[in-house]
Amino acid sequence: MEASRGGHDTIVQILLTYVPGGAEEAVRRADMEGNTALHFASSNGHLLVLRTLLAAGADADHKNIWCWTPVAYSATVQAEVYLKGLINQTNSQAAKESAQSSPRKAHFAAPGILNKGQLTAMAAGLRLVRDDNSDRAWAKS
Repeated sequence: MEASRGGHDTIVQILLTYVPGGAEEAVRRADMEGNTALHFASSNGHLLVLRTLLAAGADADHKNIWCWTPVAYSATVQAEVYLKGLINQTNSQAAKESAQSSPRKAHFAAPGILNKGQLTAMAAGLRLVRDDNSDRAWAKS
């Protein structure tokens, strides 16, 4: 956690490579307050360390004792946007890998059953917002 707090990406990579128990276990460890290495990297704005920890399997949704996630601890807006982008990228890669490994999901993704556009349309949501001024303009015409 100290290496992530200081922004030492190379040290974090070395530690994750040789840590007993593996990298996935190491990135899940937390201090007394529930903060993980991802919390520290985010709070100090260390973008490379954020990428390294997420690639190693860090949980971006882990909350500390105050129910704060690493995204909430972002030092700057840039770090917050970057971390959210990395989380989305990691989640989409995990979804692709699970779709390839799951026969049922692969069945639905097969040509002729549902194409990619149909799957996206099923997963997407639409939010309609009504402008009060446009209602008045319609009533006048």
